[in-house]
Amino acid sequence: MSAEPAAKPRDRSSTAIGTTRFDFQHKVFSVPDAHFRLDRVRGMVEFRLSLGGMLASVPLNSLCQTFDIASDSDDAKLLRMVEKGLKFVKEIRPGDSIPNEVLDGTASWKIDSQHHDMARSRLIVQLVAWLTGSQSGLADASEALVAIEQPEIKEKINTAFEEAAAKLGFGKDGKQKITDMIDQLAREMAYIEALREKIGGFLGIEKKLKMLAYNFRGDRSIGESIIRIQTLTGPPLNALRQRFTMVDGQTTEIIAALKKLGTTIDFVRATRDHLREAVLLWEDIAESWTDASLERGEQSEQLIAQTYRFAATNFAVGQRWTLNVG
Repeated sequence: MSAEPAAKPRDRSSTAIGTTRFDFQHKVFSVPDAHFRLDRVRGMVEFRLSLGGMLASVPLNSLCQTFDIASDSDDAKLLRMVEKGLKFVKEIRPGDSIPNEVLDGTASWKIDSQHHDMARSRLIVQLVAWLTGSQSGLADASEALVAIEQPEIKEKINTAFEEAAAKLGFGKDGKQKITDMIDQLAREMAYIEALREKIGGFLGIEKKLKMLAYNFRGDRSIGESIIRIQTLTGPPLNALRQRFTMVDGQTTEIIAALKKLGTTIDFVRATRDHLREAVLLWEDIAESWTDASLERGEQSEQLIAQTYRFAATNFAVGQRWTLNVG
């Protein structure tokens, strides 16, 4: 049985209005500082603009009625794309490019070449593990960069590609086909590696909170705030860990992943987009923690208070953190 072909990206020209930019026509979109933002707490998109020197905002769902924009106009169609686009960028201004995620499923943000190298190396190590019947057991993608240079791995790589080609119905001479498929999957997984690095900093906040709890021992008020933060942020952070586990699981069974490459890529992209949303939510508060002092004092008290406000605002008690990536 041959492998499933990779999913074809959507043609950009097939968008609702055949454009790749938010080129609005109504004059309201040309006023100073006009832009769209997603209120992630209320789940509401707002159109913000400056009127007479004052900042005003209009909910997206009432924008057409407020400014008499016809529901079947190109502007109305673009407004529907704004709501989708704000899952992937912090703000959208008239004239901005429509995020690639909305147009063809690819990512609209940049990554470093090292993330691609990590992803490709991990896939190759997993392919060799399949050949030898062993478990790769790589806890860190960076370990794969070292592993593929080891003589015992290098000597098996060529054979692994040939055997995979035969397994997937390409024949022994289909090694180039496997190489192309690995490269294609690596390009998608590279974004997961970049997100893993970024979100690793968010997960590190948990350890820092424990250190602050120890340093503030005896201070009941601060201690209770830290416990509250841990209670509120624990479930969403665990959900992020589980997303990485799930997407890693999709590629650990490398032959199955290649056999249904289109389905695998769809899953990787859906996971990528969920994780990207988490980055947009967390990155500002995470930046405050990057070089923060963990010593007992006013600075750390302010950081705890800031984090408590962030957690209480964004993570309601009893909120369900699902792993649905459809």
